[in-house]
Amino acid sequence: MIRYIIIIGFFGNILFASGNSINLKNGNSIFIKHALCLHFEGMNRRSLSQRDVIEEMLVNGSWKSPSEGESFRIDTTLFKWENIETDTSGWFKTEKLASGYAYVQIDSDKEKMMILEGSGYSMAYINGEPRIGNVYKFTEERNPWEPEFGFVYLPVKLKKGKNEFLFQCYYGRMNAVLHDPASKILINNIDLTIPDLLVNEKVDHFGGLVIVNASDKMQDNLILKTYGEGFNETITKVPSILSLSTRKVKFGFSANPFIEKENKNLTVEVLDNSGKILDKNSIEIRVLNNDETHRRTFISNIDGSVQYYAVNPARNDNKENLALFFALHGAAVEGLNHANSYYAKTWGLFVSPTNRRPYGFNWEDWGRMDALEVLDIAMKNYSIDENRVYLTGHSMGGHGTWHIGGTFPDRFAAIGPSAGWISFWSYRYRNTQKTKSKVKQLIDRTGNPSDTYTIAKNYEQLGIYIIHGSADDNVRATQSHSMIDTLKKFHKDFTYHEEPGAGHWWDNSDERGADCVDWPELFDFFARHARPAKERIKHVKFVTASPGISAKNNWITIYSQEKYFGFSNVDILFDAGVQRFKGTTENVSTLALDTEILDNSRELTIVLDDQKIENIDIKSLSKVWLKKIRGKWNLTSEPSKSVKGPHRYGSFKDVFKNNMVFVYGTKGTKEENEWAINKVRYDAEQFWYQGNGAIELVADKDFDPIKFKDRNVILYGNSETNSAWDDLLSEAPINVTSKKVTIGSKEFVGDDLVMLMIFPKQNSDVACVGTVAATGLKGMRLTNNRSYLKPGITYPDFVLMNSELLSKDDYGYKAAGFFDDEWSLKKAEVEFSN
Repeated sequence: MIRYIIIIGFFGNILFASGNSINLKNGNSIFIKHALCLHFEGMNRRSLSQRDVIEEMLVNGSWKSPSEGESFRIDTTLFKWENIETDTSGWFKTEKLASGYAYVQIDSDKEKMMILEGSGYSMAYINGEPRIGNVYKFTEERNPWEPEFGFVYLPVKLKKGKNEFLFQCYYGRMNAVLHDPASKILINNIDLTIPDLLVNEKVDHFGGLVIVNASDKMQDNLILKTYGEGFNETITKVPSILSLSTRKVKFGFSANPFIEKENKNLTVEVLDNSGKILDKNSIEIRVLNNDETHRRTFISNIDGSVQYYAVNPARNDNKENLALFFALHGAAVEGLNHANSYYAKTWGLFVSPTNRRPYGFNWEDWGRMDALEVLDIAMKNYSIDENRVYLTGHSMGGHGTWHIGGTFPDRFAAIGPSAGWISFWSYRYRNTQKTKSKVKQLIDRTGNPSDTYTIAKNYEQLGIYIIHGSADDNVRATQSHSMIDTLKKFHKDFTYHEEPGAGHWWDNSDERGADCVDWPELFDFFARHARPAKERIKHVKFVTASPGISAKNNWITIYSQEKYFGFSNVDILFDAGVQRFKGTTENVSTLALDTEILDNSRELTIVLDDQKIENIDIKSLSKVWLKKIRGKWNLTSEPSKSVKGPHRYGSFKDVFKNNMVFVYGTKGTKEENEWAINKVRYDAEQFWYQGNGAIELVADKDFDPIKFKDRNVILYGNSETNSAWDDLLSEAPINVTSKKVTIGSKEFVGDDLVMLMIFPKQNSDVACVGTVAATGLKGMRLTNNRSYLKPGITYPDFVLMNSELLSKDDYGYKAAGFFDDEWSLKKAEVEFSN
């Protein structure tokens, strides 16, 4: 038997240039030097559905260890397992690994815990259990300005005898190493989220670091202690950490103000409840002058994690009534580095959010939420003129500028995208499928909020300055050209600068920030634009695909739609002389108009879609609410929080916010319970890797509905294997058991069914419940590689699928739909496959 490993000596700790580290035991490490490779030509890892015979085998239980030269056919194509070897640098480098699998067998003489470090694969099955990969760190060397992605150190358990590692590869290169941990509990401070301190500032801050639980027991009594020269001793309780898992946790630290610029070392210890030190590490904290670019941390409402944003202060002693330049970084760039790319301005400050990671979510989904969280914090913590807020960004941040500027046009006075791609579809994603089922068409509609070209109508109220290099081979200038063609049809206030011969990142000046972002004419353009006060705005045009994402523009709120996630349009003019709103709507069922711009001593007239409502008394109203009933507009009261609205609208991904908690089932068979705990570990670690997340994981038997009353909950299992189901979903019109799925009066029977769903949480006006539910072990295993936590992947309120997804593409989708306004199926839009 070939053993696809080589064992060589490894001495000391793993150290990095930044000085951050994880403690690994002196002794032998397992460097994977040989593997079997299986290549799938043209596989699209970004697709919601893809033919994948290997995953199909894993799901249906027919997977067997391959051997070199073993082959099989799919249709007329022959696939063969081939031997590959690393080069002298320890990397597999072959195009055969692009969209393929690498298989490694490791024989162990005993059961032991190891730490897996690797790069270039999107996920791995380790003895059948799904574990996250490290797709971004796919080169053996990185530029000094690039962030470190080598922070993924996963605890894994080797059983005595044969162990199988199956890596799902993404690029044409990969490496993997197994290390001995120095302790069962490790501090991984390579992945830090920390603030900077400012001279003469009171120090009472918090940061985030990763704790690795390399034991096979839950850890729920750990303590973090911080101290150091000049720092007070601070104790922080560590939340529970699953066995063989990682979790990013908050830690606090405090000190008297430091009086000069310097770097300080903060010691961090993790202790058990008896006070025994389990691991110890050091963190370098920067103390900076007040005028330097620095980091601030905050607690995110998405998941309770520690995040940061960067501030490049105004070059002005007067810190009142400043402009805000909200600057979005590009892919593989830290927010701090991006903020440093600008020369400080006298009339405003720069604030750069993080998108949750340097790649993150392309400034959509949780990247968009992160931007809005930081924007709100900046408006609260600094003296900002709300009418002089400007949005700009480069590359992926240029896309974020297009996306966020178009989605929330009343938050900004002008936008300035540089080298920005427009949408997923214009840049990289290509859908070559000619025909789609009605189920798949409904699923795809959930992606409408990403359709930048359609929401471009919202740019009409914004000044736009576009920058691109003519020789950009990363994001070609044709991206900007295509948006300019769209803008020419309606926009009167945009400027385009194309730098001759310039590539993706260009800088012709040593005396200011980088020209491709800190372009003088861009900031001159900003200086000449201010957002008019709301009472001065008389004409509002607005388009949105989801009120749950973007509902409001100035004095108009689109509360609900006739066709969910279709495009809704309003075009309304206010005539103050006659106190009248007049305009048109499309795909709007409930609408609100603010009264703060009105004279409340006069009656109001509304003319919508040629329907007139007169003599409206507004004295006691902050908003006028209108609802369309059978095609006719009527006055109504504010809707109940129990119905769909901007506060709780769907789709499925909307459940992953609001300080979410994952609840795994323990009431099934041994195999079902093992799947549940493995799956919540995988999803939590995936959200950590992709989005710097920190999610609370709770067993169903420990779940307290009162404790988590207004927090979103995601249930893993079904109504028979997860005991929290009945507490949270007893009123839901969809149910999942170990044998069937019921959608209203329709039943689907099988052991390979998956139901992803969002539903309002009982006894809460804001929270939702989600399900990652399956009927049997096949269905449970089918959930393992569904990519709902990645950018560009969308699902409606509920979707039913089975394992045909892996062999028949979209035919694996059996049903999908949007609940109606009452979160019921009575008037829901549902599509079933034939």
